[in-house]
Amino acid sequence: MTVSIARMEESGRWHARDVIYSSGRWSQLKTLIPTFELADFRVGPDFPSNPYMRSVFRKPRTVVEHLMPVGVVSNTHPLVQHAAVVEKCFEGIRNEGIDPLSLHCELGLTELGEWMNLRIYFPEKYQNNIDAKVGDVWICGLNASIPSMAIAV
Repeated sequence: MTVSIARMEESGRWHARDVIYSSGRWSQLKTLIPTFELADFRVGPDFPSNPYMRSVFRKPRTVVEHLMPVGVVSNTHPLVQHAAVVEKCFEGIRNEGIDPLSLHCELGLTELGEWMNLRIYFPEKYQNNIDAKVGDVWICGLNASIPSMAIAV
């Protein structure tokens, strides 16, 4: 059975940017995750760089894309890739004996991908029943490539 990515009706906003949510298995959703790189913060190649700031660029995801600037950070800002946050979530899930690749996920990304919200839903046997209301059990991984929040897992 092939599982595909579904665009969700859920939407949101992060720092005045639209957030688009998709659902599916991680094996498909991971294709939506961008990667980023740090570069000198400068006016142009022949100008000095700012010693206190760095530029954050989204790397091209296709052959028709180019580097896309998404923000500016301090020169001490650790750039954590979204995929690394997801892997930390999956590491904890694997430690509990659950195959994370079998789990349903929901992924929220801003248009440029600089902010991510990943929800990983546990199997039904982990669902709880509190006051006759069934609640989903899930892990949430949040990450931003620009400094607006700490990494949350």
